[in-house]
Amino acid sequence: MVERVLIVPFLAAFLLTVFPAPQAGAGKIYQWEDSKGCVHFSNIPNDPRYRPWGEESRSRNYLEERRKLHTMVEKAGNKHRVNPDLIKAIIKVESDFNPEAVSPKGALGLMQLMPETARRWGVSRVFDPEENVEGGILHFKFLMEQFSHNLKKALAAYNAGEQPVMRYQSIPPFPETENFVRSVIAEFKKLQAQRYKN
Repeated sequence: MVERVLIVPFLAAFLLTVFPAPQAGAGKIYQWEDSKGCVHFSNIPNDPRYRPWGEESRSRNYLEERRKLHTMVEKAGNKHRVNPDLIKAIIKVESDFNPEAVSPKGALGLMQLMPETARRWGVSRVFDPEENVEGGILHFKFLMEQFSHNLKKALAAYNAGEQPVMRYQSIPPFPETENFVRSVIAEFKKLQAQRYKN
């Protein structure tokens, strides 16, 4: 396994110039950039934020793709009367807006739908951004209604499933779930602040 390294953006650009991205068939290297601008590299993409090194710049304009995803989420959220910023916050925490994200547990796509959840909401192409977001919104809206519009419980159920939340009548004491709920709410508040600031 290649050790992860942190590289500031200008060094990453230099490396891409000196060392071109691996050719098809070679062992792939993956990367993701954190909120501080540090770029992480690994040959084992065990985090949904990883993307193939170099492919993004060759195949599409990243910023344009991100803009399209945000516009699509806005439309889908408004269509189903679910706050678009809340959906964006879930996507940010779940997949960092990577439509091809796959978690170690088998959750897929932007909203990290488990296969049974995707089937439940009629999502046949789980890596299609529109279908994935549509299914994710329907599932989250269902959870909000099931838990009487208690945001924390609905988010916990989105992460851990409905049964644990019903059993504990609260956020289950699972570190992953507790962190997920905190992270989504923090991201949601940040997006709301940005929206009303603008």
